[in-house]
Amino acid sequence: MTDVVNVIQILIKVGMEIKSRLDDQGEAIEELDQLVFNLEQLDRVFAETGNARLRELYGMRVGTILEGVKRTCESCAKYVAAKSRTRTMRLVKSAWNLYKAPTVKEDILRTSRRLGELLIALNFVLMNDVEKEVSGLRIERVREMSEVVTVTRAGAGTGIGMEAGIGAVTKETTEVLLREDTKDSSTAASSNVIALELREAIHNTIDDLVSRLKDDCQRLQAKLDQATVIVDTSSLEGLQEDNPEGISFWRDRFQAGELAVSSVSVYVSWARFVHELETFFTIKKLPTAVLSKYNVDLGRLHGGSWYHIDPDTSRRLPLIRPLWLPALRETLDPLHKGYVRPEDYLIFLGGDSLTAALRRLVLEGSGYGTIVECRRATDDFPLPSVIETPQDHVGWMSACQIVAVPEPADLGIFSDEILFQANPDGVVKMLGGNKQGVVVYVRYLETGQIQRKKLATHVRPYRGLRLGAPLAVRQWNEDGSYSWSDDLTIVQLKAWPGGRYTVTAGLGENTVVFSTEPPPTEFAHRMVNVEALAHPEGLHELEFTLLGSSTIFRREPRVEEKIQIRNNASGYWHDVRVTAVNGEEVEYEDWVPPVKNDYDDGGYNDDDDDGVMGFDESQLTSLGKGNSKVWCPWVHDRNDCDVRPYRCLDIGDAVEAPVLYPDYAFEYHALPRSQLYLPARITDVKGDEYVVEFGPRVMAHKWWPGRAGTPDKVPIRPGATETVENSFVRNQVKVKMDLVRPAVAGTGAHPTIGELSMNPYGWAAFQGVQMTVLQDLVEENLWRNKK
Repeated sequence: MTDVVNVIQILIKVGMEIKSRLDDQGEAIEELDQLVFNLEQLDRVFAETGNARLRELYGMRVGTILEGVKRTCESCAKYVAAKSRTRTMRLVKSAWNLYKAPTVKEDILRTSRRLGELLIALNFVLMNDVEKEVSGLRIERVREMSEVVTVTRAGAGTGIGMEAGIGAVTKETTEVLLREDTKDSSTAASSNVIALELREAIHNTIDDLVSRLKDDCQRLQAKLDQATVIVDTSSLEGLQEDNPEGISFWRDRFQAGELAVSSVSVYVSWARFVHELETFFTIKKLPTAVLSKYNVDLGRLHGGSWYHIDPDTSRRLPLIRPLWLPALRETLDPLHKGYVRPEDYLIFLGGDSLTAALRRLVLEGSGYGTIVECRRATDDFPLPSVIETPQDHVGWMSACQIVAVPEPADLGIFSDEILFQANPDGVVKMLGGNKQGVVVYVRYLETGQIQRKKLATHVRPYRGLRLGAPLAVRQWNEDGSYSWSDDLTIVQLKAWPGGRYTVTAGLGENTVVFSTEPPPTEFAHRMVNVEALAHPEGLHELEFTLLGSSTIFRREPRVEEKIQIRNNASGYWHDVRVTAVNGEEVEYEDWVPPVKNDYDDGGYNDDDDDGVMGFDESQLTSLGKGNSKVWCPWVHDRNDCDVRPYRCLDIGDAVEAPVLYPDYAFEYHALPRSQLYLPARITDVKGDEYVVEFGPRVMAHKWWPGRAGTPDKVPIRPGATETVENSFVRNQVKVKMDLVRPAVAGTGAHPTIGELSMNPYGWAAFQGVQMTVLQDLVEENLWRNKK
């Protein structure tokens, strides 16, 4: 009971700390004194008596009530924290007191009353044990006296020791003999009554006995049928031989005898199934991020990271429940009926062992191997000192991979070890504080650094994907040309290890489900091996492009500008080049990337009389003219526009654009392949390029390539002869259209139904203080007679 006593003592200290804080704030709660007093009495019962029967008889009740005391302490701690935060806001403070204080007091009073009832029950058990001990001593004493009387009788019957026997017979032994004679008489009378009843029962008819026996058997059979679930086991025949570990686990834990396919007839309780998993399994070989004891100089030599990966770490399942329990419930009991079918269990295993299946769930639950984008933060590994300031870590890094499984503390779980080592003030903060965000460890694939990131504020899907974002999918034609689908809205996303995403876009007949492309192969040497993990199968890999909000032109298109027109017959959008603008109409031709050398040196002769470059005058007149469409249909009272800016991005739109930047080793990453994106705004369009302008604050960063004095050719690293082109002018740069993307905060539908969180669904229930001692105590009593 030492572990239970430790929990009780922690709760006592927490209660006294909360009481002290409330007294300092001028609001004492008398009910809290009674709760602390009852806890002290409970501590005395367990600490001083050491009665093992208390755990056996009342273990579950003790654990349940102590969990209720913990929840009460959490309410009190949050109440105290709220009063401290609103001390300067008198109106809010008064409203909080009027609304919340009665609820807190009622909770304390109710918990204290339940604790008092438990103390009465425990004291009753202790008193009963004392009475049994006293009664046992009396019975032992009578037995000893009976032996003396027996010896005396024997001596008197033989004539030997007559005088000694008579002298030994006292008044007490005489009373004992009288009681024994009375008992013998009662026993004889009882025997006679039983014999009489037996003789009467024999006279009953045999038919009556058989009839009653048949009725009892029918009732028992009906109850057995109601309690038995008949399972179609035909689906198990092909899986039984492929999963020896899974079958062994099921037989040893849930079946009394030999498990054969024909003998599976009952389902297993979900609670029991989880209990057996947590008791039986420890997951091994989980990659974990370990903080290295490097200074900045050593860290720069070891890849610019504060962390390194330990690939061989073990975790107990109860400590990482958020990583596997929600996913397992969704797989084995999606309707939350409370049981696990053996068919679903074996299908879940597939060709893997149960250990491998659980490890796969943990890795998938932690996002291990998925590609994301991460916001750079001040706690990132510092840049070289000549360009480093705390504010220099700005923007979002694309192509980042999650490379470790979070520790329990990273998941927001405070284990018993942390709880027992903390002081009362620290425990009150744990109980009263908000649940912290989940932390993940990622590797910047472009630089190789491992960084610690908060999932709720520093991580987002790869390539700007998000729910509600509009996109278009590239369609390839038989002649090698391509077009873009109509606008589709992302309604579902799923990230897979290795960098692919399954995207469901559109609704109804227009729904498209596809897999995205993996990251560039140049990063493959820095990615973790995820071959054994799940991946989308049976889906087409399609190219996509995110769309902005400018679905029409608010200005006149420009000659040579790359735009998109819609084919009325197919409904697809095509990339075209503007060749002329005639008022309301724009002429265009299929987009072909511009070529720097339009003719060979010997291909044109001024003395050639056959026209210009071999074309006659009529051909020259029609050259460059293509189809035409109205770019401003509203002047004709139409709202169906067949002409739009490329990717629905136009001058004035907010976008994210890549920038030239140096990393921790002062190595520059060129603009076309840069993975660092900063917010900007389109200020001009030239052909297939945008002129984007970043916020003026970027000029304050020492590493910014547009600062005065930065050359047009920057050495790729200090002392290197290889250079990269620097086209930044102050806070502006010209960049290819396909390199920018709409700002993540763009328009589009976002989830609004139900409780939403940036953290994965269902994790909040496992966060906060987890007193596993109480949970183990309850489950120990719950499953003691599980067989």
